[in-house]
Amino acid sequence: MKNLILFLGFFLTASCVDKQKDISFLQKEITSINDWYQTVSDTLYIDTFYDVETSNDILLEQVNSVIEISKEKFWVSDFLGKVIELDANGRFTKTILKTGKGPQEVLKPIGLTKSSDNTIYVFDGGQQIFIELDTLGNELKRVKNASIPSTVMSISPVVLDENRLLWNKIFHDKFALIEWDSLGNFKEGWIENIIPLGKQPIMLNNLVYDYDYKMNTLLYAFKPLPIIFMRNEVNETNGVYLGQEINLRELEEITSEKKEDGNNGVKNLIKAVFKVGSNTVVAYNNNILVLPDNKTNAVVEFVLANDSNEKPIFHYGYKTQHHFFLIDAYYRKIYNIPLEMFDKI
Repeated sequence: MKNLILFLGFFLTASCVDKQKDISFLQKEITSINDWYQTVSDTLYIDTFYDVETSNDILLEQVNSVIEISKEKFWVSDFLGKVIELDANGRFTKTILKTGKGPQEVLKPIGLTKSSDNTIYVFDGGQQIFIELDTLGNELKRVKNASIPSTVMSISPVVLDENRLLWNKIFHDKFALIEWDSLGNFKEGWIENIIPLGKQPIMLNNLVYDYDYKMNTLLYAFKPLPIIFMRNEVNETNGVYLGQEINLRELEEITSEKKEDGNNGVKNLIKAVFKVGSNTVVAYNNNILVLPDNKTNAVVEFVLANDSNEKPIFHYGYKTQHHFFLIDAYYRKIYNIPLEMFDKI
């Protein structure tokens, strides 16, 4: 068993629902994936949900969010200016919002989410508003929100309750994950930046997360780092290093500030992290890792294969109630994996 306390400069608020308001520097216990019984490899064949080359219904160019309205109905946002509805087979059903459609116009949708009462929120970075709709696509209201970013292609919003919204923000001066009120006023910072605003590489602050409101637990990962973090209901945070051996030198190099005129690009290793039953699922390096809660069981690393028996690439991942969608931004494809695939392991 290999345990290590790492001081990586990560900050986390102690605030979440009923938690303290102050922010503290935390020591995080980082364990290796080697702590599990073993890691086994398997092939997971995935279905193509949408392919721009074969679709005669609708042209999707820059998909950045997918939500499940029902088992037979999905909404997809395209950064270039539309929100459309697809059926369970990925076929076009109708347009919900689009650019140039009068009062129902949307300019740059950057995120979709559904609240507990089935209200749909469409976040529009072009107008810095969120639009509330019912599940039939009828618009309920528009709310101006100056904190909605206008310079990014995608956020992952969560509605905590009527006046509490959560989403990630790369260019905030202090926090990477923030709770806002409905008007865009800052309420609480949940996760602090690794790289300060104005320094490089700023994209190191880009994160993915999965919040379970009922359990009051948070899974998150900074995309360029090979670590996932888990915060439980009593605010204890620990992490899992996804490499075979914890490499302090590598982590120090990745998280160090770079010169403004240098090569400041980062590679996004982690595309999504979420919980399915007693398993943690991580979209990592174009594979899927499934980590069981019980470390006496094996970690499963799925190598993906598409309909053509080729290894697909993907850049984003979105979990809905029953599915995990992978987005190939280059070839404009959407792949679909039923969540039950991960629960049966």
